[in-house]
Amino acid sequence: METYQASSDIDVITTPFPVPGLGCVAINAFVLKGKEPLLVDTGPVVHRAEFMATLRSIIDPAELRWLWLTHTDPDHIGSLAQLMSENPRLRVVTARSRIEFLQRSRRRRAQRRLSAQTSTRSNTCSMA
Repeated sequence: METYQASSDIDVITTPFPVPGLGCVAINAFVLKGKEPLLVDTGPVVHRAEFMATLRSIIDPAELRWLWLTHTDPDHIGSLAQLMSENPRLRVVTARSRIEFLQRSRRRRAQRRLSAQTSTRSNTCSMA
Protein backbone atom coordinates (compact mmCIF):
# COMPACT_ATOMS: atom_id res chain seq x y z
CA MET A 1 0.00 0.00 0.00
CA GLU A 2 1.37 3.38 -0.94
CA THR A 3 0.50 6.96 -0.04
CA TYR A 4 1.24 10.28 -1.61
CA GLN A 5 0.02 13.85 -1.36
CA ALA A 6 -1.97 15.03 -4.37
CA SER A 7 -1.96 18.50 -2.80
CA SER A 8 -1.33 20.00 0.61
CA ASP A 9 -4.79 18.94 1.83
CA ILE A 10 -5.39 15.72 -0.15
CA ASP A 11 -3.66 12.42 0.62
CA VAL A 12 -4.06 9.38 -1.62
CA ILE A 13 -3.92 5.79 -0.38
CA THR A 14 -3.19 3.44 -3.29
CA THR A 15 -3.59 -0.31 -3.15
CA PRO A 16 -2.07 -2.19 -6.11
CA PHE A 17 -4.51 -4.98 -6.92
CA PRO A 18 -3.68 -7.85 -9.31
CA VAL A 19 -6.21 -8.53 -12.03
CA PRO A 20 -5.52 -11.64 -14.13
CA GLY A 21 -4.80 -10.71 -17.70
CA LEU A 22 -4.50 -7.01 -16.90
CA GLY A 23 -1.67 -6.83 -14.39
CA CYS A 24 -2.07 -4.52 -11.40
CA VAL A 25 -4.70 -1.83 -11.15
CA ALA A 26 -4.67 0.93 -8.54
CA ILE A 27 -7.51 1.06 -6.04
CA ASN A 28 -7.44 4.57 -4.59
CA ALA A 29 -8.91 6.15 -1.50
CA PHE A 30 -8.58 9.84 -0.74
CA VAL A 31 -8.36 11.80 2.50
CA LEU A 32 -9.50 15.40 2.04
CA LYS A 33 -8.39 17.41 5.05
CA GLY A 34 -10.17 20.52 6.17
CA LYS A 35 -12.73 21.75 8.66
CA GLU A 36 -14.74 18.53 8.21
CA PRO A 37 -12.32 15.85 6.94
CA LEU A 38 -13.66 13.51 4.26
CA LEU A 39 -12.56 10.00 3.27
CA VAL A 40 -13.42 8.79 -0.23
CA ASP A 41 -13.75 4.97 -0.18
CA THR A 42 -12.28 2.54 2.35
CA GLY A 43 -10.01 0.22 0.39
CA PRO A 44 -10.40 -3.45 -0.52
CA VAL A 45 -11.78 -6.01 1.92
CA VAL A 46 -8.68 -8.21 1.64
CA HIS A 47 -6.41 -5.36 2.78
CA ARG A 48 -8.55 -3.78 5.53
CA ALA A 49 -5.97 -4.11 8.34
CA GLU A 50 -3.23 -2.56 6.22
CA PHE A 51 -5.65 0.11 4.98
CA MET A 52 -6.58 1.11 8.52
CA ALA A 53 -2.91 1.29 9.57
CA THR A 54 -2.13 3.43 6.53
CA LEU A 55 -5.15 5.66 7.16
CA ARG A 56 -4.02 6.14 10.78
CA SER A 57 -0.63 7.33 9.50
CA ILE A 58 -2.48 10.15 7.72
CA ILE A 59 -5.37 10.99 10.05
CA ASP A 60 -6.98 9.68 13.23
CA PRO A 61 -10.18 7.97 11.97
CA ALA A 62 -12.08 9.64 14.83
CA GLU A 63 -11.37 13.01 13.18
CA LEU A 64 -13.20 12.06 9.98
CA ARG A 65 -16.64 13.64 9.60
CA TRP A 66 -17.65 12.31 6.18
CA LEU A 67 -17.21 9.12 4.20
CA TRP A 68 -18.08 9.18 0.51
CA LEU A 69 -18.53 5.73 -1.00
CA THR A 70 -18.25 6.07 -4.75
CA HIS A 71 -19.84 2.61 -4.99
CA THR A 72 -20.20 -0.45 -2.77
CA ASP A 73 -18.03 -3.04 -4.48
CA PRO A 74 -15.74 -4.99 -2.09
CA ASP A 75 -12.69 -3.09 -3.35
CA HIS A 76 -14.17 0.17 -2.02
CA ILE A 77 -15.90 -0.80 1.25
CA GLY A 78 -13.24 -2.97 2.90
CA SER A 79 -12.87 -0.93 6.09
CA LEU A 80 -16.41 0.44 6.27
CA ALA A 81 -17.55 -1.62 9.26
CA GLN A 82 -14.42 -0.86 11.27
CA LEU A 83 -14.61 2.86 10.51
CA MET A 84 -18.28 3.00 11.53
CA SER A 85 -17.47 1.10 14.72
CA GLU A 86 -14.58 3.40 15.63
CA ASN A 87 -16.37 6.58 14.60
CA PRO A 88 -20.16 6.25 15.03
CA ARG A 89 -20.72 9.91 14.14
CA LEU A 90 -19.15 9.43 10.71
CA ARG A 91 -21.68 10.39 8.01
CA VAL A 92 -21.79 8.22 4.92
CA VAL A 93 -22.60 9.70 1.52
CA THR A 94 -23.47 7.41 -1.39
CA ALA A 95 -26.32 6.66 -3.78
CA ARG A 96 -29.62 5.72 -2.12
CA SER A 97 -29.63 2.31 -3.83
CA ARG A 98 -26.21 1.59 -2.32
CA ILE A 99 -27.41 2.46 1.20
CA GLU A 100 -30.30 0.05 0.77
CA PHE A 101 -27.84 -2.60 -0.49
CA LEU A 102 -25.61 -2.09 2.56
CA GLN A 103 -28.58 -2.33 4.93
CA ARG A 104 -29.73 -5.60 3.32
CA SER A 105 -26.17 -6.96 3.49
CA ARG A 106 -25.92 -6.08 7.18
CA ARG A 107 -29.22 -7.88 7.92
CA ARG A 108 -28.04 -10.98 6.01
CA ARG A 109 -24.74 -11.05 7.93
CA ALA A 110 -26.60 -10.73 11.24
CA GLN A 111 -28.93 -13.59 10.24
CA ARG A 112 -25.94 -15.79 9.28
CA ARG A 113 -24.24 -15.07 12.63
CA LEU A 114 -27.41 -15.92 14.51
CA SER A 115 -27.85 -19.11 12.47
CA ALA A 116 -24.23 -20.11 13.13
CA GLN A 117 -24.55 -19.43 16.87
CA THR A 118 -27.78 -21.41 17.12
CA SER A 119 -26.40 -24.28 15.05
CA THR A 120 -23.11 -24.40 16.98
CA ARG A 121 -25.02 -25.27 20.13
CA SER A 122 -26.13 -28.50 18.45
CA ASN A 123 -22.67 -29.27 17.02
CA THR A 124 -23.63 -28.24 13.46
CA CYS A 125 -23.10 -24.99 11.67
CA SER A 126 -25.36 -23.78 8.89
CA MET A 127 -24.26 -20.57 7.23
CA ALA A 128 -27.60 -20.22 5.38
